[in-house]
Amino acid sequence: MIAHSQATVRTNDATTDVARMRRVVVVGTYGAGKSTLAAELGRLLQIPVHHLDALRWDDGWKLRPQDEWEALLERLVAEDAWIADGNFERTLPVRLDRADTIVLLDAPLPRSFWRTVRRRLSRAERPDLAPGLEEKLNLALVRLFVRYRREVRPQLRELVRSHATGRQVIVLRRPNDVRTFLATVRSQLS
Repeated sequence: MIAHSQATVRTNDATTDVARMRRVVVVGTYGAGKSTLAAELGRLLQIPVHHLDALRWDDGWKLRPQDEWEALLERLVAEDAWIADGNFERTLPVRLDRADTIVLLDAPLPRSFWRTVRRRLSRAERPDLAPGLEEKLNLALVRLFVRYRREVRPQLRELVRSHATGRQVIVLRRPNDVRTFLATVRSQLS
């Protein structure tokens, strides 16, 4: 369990060291608000934000070639300051190795599922997706959430735990946690 590791683990409290936040990884439940949080953190910290969904997918939901994807990530993490949102578990260690702060949005699945369905029904354009990509409401979405609970979440939590030493780890579970965390960031910046 992340919260009980010996590493510095901050769960949305005033001990979060905003001055250390130069290379931030935001991961977690699908539909939990990773991209929204990353964008707001980028605005507050004045750090470039990289939405990995927009970088990973080409037109028509075709994956960018793996070698191109890995080279792009290597360039991204070599920068002095960045925020990267998105799971992509296979390449997550590359980001975690270089990060100074890890934010895990561990929202309850029903809330995240509802947010995702609502977003897809609204057909709102997502700034965190490449132009021309349209999300659909289908059985694949349900499978994605089932897979998340069984496979992805345990894998994410283990990757975060194994990279926690020497990094700030901030676990946010509820919308109020996110609001309080952002308020903490704002207060330390003023």
